[in-house]
Amino acid sequence: MISGIRLEAPQWAAVRATVWVCGAALLASSCTGCATLTRRTLAEVKGADSDASPVPGTGGHDYGRFAGVQIIPPRTKLGGLVSSEFSSQLAAKLEEVLIRASRAPFKGGSPTLTIESEILWYHRGGITTIMPERFSVVLYTLRADGGEYGRVQVVTKSGAARTEDVDLAESNARELANYLRRNGATRGGPALEEERDEDDEDDRAPDDE
Repeated sequence: MISGIRLEAPQWAAVRATVWVCGAALLASSCTGCATLTRRTLAEVKGADSDASPVPGTGGHDYGRFAGVQIIPPRTKLGGLVSSEFSSQLAAKLEEVLIRASRAPFKGGSPTLTIESEILWYHRGGITTIMPERFSVVLYTLRADGGEYGRVQVVTKSGAARTEDVDLAESNARELANYLRRNGATRGGPALEEERDEDDEDDRAPDDE
């Protein structure tokens, strides 16, 4: 209770998150070279974080030889367990970050990489569930030259109350784009500064092959 005002649990969570963000931002702004910490703190409170892992035995390819990309609409065997909004947003965000963005890793032309996505797991979360975090697991099958070229699993998680399906989908799509950049697909130039900061940590451990 604050000054006679009774706050429910979700409101308390929002207050605590706001105080935590402000404190972290002040700490970051008081030290040299902490701009990245401020960006990451705000991103973590807003939404989702993703991690890409090549399926063992399918990694190690150079995606820099591809000029264009064909994106197949996401599919799933989970039926109604997967939000239709998440599926549609995933398709839209893949097109945005891989093709239309100013630094998209593909600019069009041949040869072409085909990307198929299968949603293996989706959990909408919520404060009333035993697992309040939002999750998605997407398996990307990358095809070229008439056969399979690689497979990448991208896991996305968010415990932030503000995360929507669009945030979950965007994080997942961006992680795939960053994975492809780390493996040669840089026709749109290197990642933006904040993306490079995150990728530097990932690059310390080589992708599984």
